[in-house]
Amino acid sequence: IPAFHPPGGRSRRSRRLLKDTQALASEVVTNLPVGLITSDPKGNIGMCNDAALKLLQTSRQAAMNAPLRSVPGLDWDGITANIRKRGTILEREMELLVGETRSPVSVSASQIRNDEGFFLGHVFILRDIAEVRRLQREVRRNERLTALGNLAAGAAHEVRNPLSSIKGLATYIAQKVKPGGMEEEVARTMIEEVNRI
Repeated sequence: IPAFHPPGGRSRRSRRLLKDTQALASEVVTNLPVGLITSDPKGNIGMCNDAALKLLQTSRQAAMNAPLRSVPGLDWDGITANIRKRGTILEREMELLVGETRSPVSVSASQIRNDEGFFLGHVFILRDIAEVRRLQREVRRNERLTALGNLAAGAAHEVRNPLSSIKGLATYIAQKVKPGGMEEEVARTMIEEVNRI
């Protein structure tokens, strides 16, 4: 026996499912650790998550429905022109300039099109890479220090070998010359100086 569904039951479930899906998508976008901005076909901001607002140092009220080009920080016209030529931008490093602050960011962007291919706008993903750059500088510094340490160790080894020979020869001379003479004193001085070096 087929199950009986009262009129409108499926419709309510579908609406509920749609609302739940929208709430989930909204929560995911809001809590992304990267900045996410969407624009409409005219280039006005349609959505901007908290991470993007923080990067751009602007408020939601100032950003929403504002033209992209009015939001400081990046060359939005250049980015959208690049998308028109290439289709997408993947992980391009750029400098975000907000006020007097310059920050390195990674920008990914693409066009948004529906199933029929109609252009709906753009999506932009901004990732702050200041910490990555700092870590890269630290790694390069450590590599230079390691190379310098290796160079110093190599130089010390190269100096130690001839000094050992000089010390051995001076010790030999000190044992072969007349005790208490000037030659023994010179040999002992050579040994002390080599030890000091």
